[in-house]
Amino acid sequence: MATSQESPKPGAMPMMIYGTAWKKDKTAELVYEAIKAGFRGVDSGVGEHYNEPGVGDGLGRAFDEGLVKRKDLWIQTKISSLDDGRFPDRDMKARWPHLEPRIGRIIASVLESLDDLFPSSSSSSSSPSEENQESSYIDSLLLHETHAYQPADILTMIDILKHLSLLPQRIRSLGVCNTTQSQLKSLEKAGIIPFVVQNPFSMYGADEFDAPVRKWCRSKNHTPINNTSSRPDQNPEILLLQCTTNSDNNNNNNNNNNNQKHHNAAVAYQAFHTLTSNKPIWANAPYTERLSSLINVPRPVVWYSLLISAGIVVLNGTSTPRHMKGDIDGLKSVWRWRDSDDKNREIWDRCRRVFLDAIDVDNTDEEEEETA
Repeated sequence: MATSQESPKPGAMPMMIYGTAWKKDKTAELVYEAIKAGFRGVDSGVGEHYNEPGVGDGLGRAFDEGLVKRKDLWIQTKISSLDDGRFPDRDMKARWPHLEPRIGRIIASVLESLDDLFPSSSSSSSSPSEENQESSYIDSLLLHETHAYQPADILTMIDILKHLSLLPQRIRSLGVCNTTQSQLKSLEKAGIIPFVVQNPFSMYGADEFDAPVRKWCRSKNHTPINNTSSRPDQNPEILLLQCTTNSDNNNNNNNNNNNQKHHNAAVAYQAFHTLTSNKPIWANAPYTERLSSLINVPRPVVWYSLLISAGIVVLNGTSTPRHMKGDIDGLKSVWRWRDSDDKNREIWDRCRRVFLDAIDVDNTDEEEEETA
């Protein structure tokens, strides 16, 4: 995961990801526009909230026009629920007679996502050609309804994905969504540490989906799988962690920002609803007002920058191309202003400390992490 600077390493998780929920028939155009505006991460999923084939069309257009290569992007999606009606029991039993239908639905959902996201290179097979495998992979696959899974379900899913050469070859990491600290602790007892946790963000400390989960994520370590060309060892817990992508080998050549780094010391916390659920705060807080005035950027951009400075990966779902570019360029303006002189840095640090106190983050730990 990249730091708060504006240009992540190719293939690394950026600190701002484009969210595609509820975009419906506009999904393809908006994904294309987001990439054109500078987004280098795309979040998708299955079900009524998402149009995954539309995401694939938008990605394909960006690839065809040479805006980006696959290795430049972080692409993540979400797995089908265990009772997904698109995959009836009888079909799953016919396709995988030795698996429980509920597990078969997981595999079917993964294969369908690969086909939807990469229609030009996917072959409806768990074992594509080496060339296709290098371009049609998912950086992170998230369990959308964590509460529906027992740890044993997840361990079984890992074994099957691995057996089918989907993990880590075509799925580089696994994560969870909409989860609580107690659910994460249950997974941890089973030896399962996700690479990504994606939850709604709330400034209200009593929210069990936010502050306690963020605290848990910051406290956990994970170990990357270092070789995606061969199978990792059989330890189940490492299969949930980030696998090194081919682009990692070229980071030293492609990275022009010396401040960039991967956060290998904590589980990545991704936040959605950062604006909609917190508008009374970001629209009125003295620290967002002051920074917005000094830097001449909108308050939502200041809010994003403060979240990112706390190590939170922001899902941005704007449907306006002008705002897409404005948010990306605005973040660059914030970093430039902050680093331009000592006075600006002092003002930034004071505002940031107030923000971190408000979201229940240890200031000292976070300052050390950002500057390490």
